[in-house]
Amino acid sequence: MRQIKLVAHNAQILHIRNVPISSLTNICVTACPAFSLSVEPLTNLRALTLNLLGSNVGDCLAFARKHAATLVALSINYIHVRDCTSVFLDEQGCEIVYKQVEVLKLDVLGAYDHAMLQQRASPLGNPFPSLKYLNCGSVYPFANNVLLRCAQFTLSKLVISVDDTVAAWLIPEATSLTSYVRLAAIDAHIFAHASTYDQGKEIHKRVLDAASRIPQLQRLRIRFSNFRLIEYIKFFLY
Repeated sequence: MRQIKLVAHNAQILHIRNVPISSLTNICVTACPAFSLSVEPLTNLRALTLNLLGSNVGDCLAFARKHAATLVALSINYIHVRDCTSVFLDEQGCEIVYKQVEVLKLDVLGAYDHAMLQQRASPLGNPFPSLKYLNCGSVYPFANNVLLRCAQFTLSKLVISVDDTVAAWLIPEATSLTSYVRLAAIDAHIFAHASTYDQGKEIHKRVLDAASRIPQLQRLRIRFSNFRLIEYIKFFLY
């Protein structure tokens, strides 16, 4: 696997070092305001990590969309809730489908900004039809299940931050998670504002009840904002 990291202002490293870009399969981009999108698509690119520390968020997300057809793993760090729809919607609002992405990690800023969370969008479409592992452990950035819509037959591990908004569509009833026939591990971070402590307890109960109805589930971890951790492991007797 050919891997390259673009850091700070060294975005032209592809040209300076005469790296054969057609051979690259793994790229990590960190704060590259000079990052050029003029190069031809990297036809072998399979894994992409974006650390959005600069002002070029739009360019970096456009780079991801440009390679949606080949990517298998996509990790985006330090992304604001307001920018998350741009992961799979272009400037004209057209949906970009990542047909091969099996691993998706979104490290989203603003988990405890109530005003920001109220602005979460409810996009249409099915941008990630092949997901096996979804990690939205900081905060789930949408008000609907857009990242999970087509994952009933593929998803095996789910790491998700669950507040009352997410719980409303993820576990509206105890049987809602049973459609994910390969789901073997859930790591749920339950957070609620101080005034809704009882609501957090109710969400915990609903997650546990829903998980208990998934026959193939092996592990359930429930974390709380006070760092308390409850872990349930299924033991089999032979």
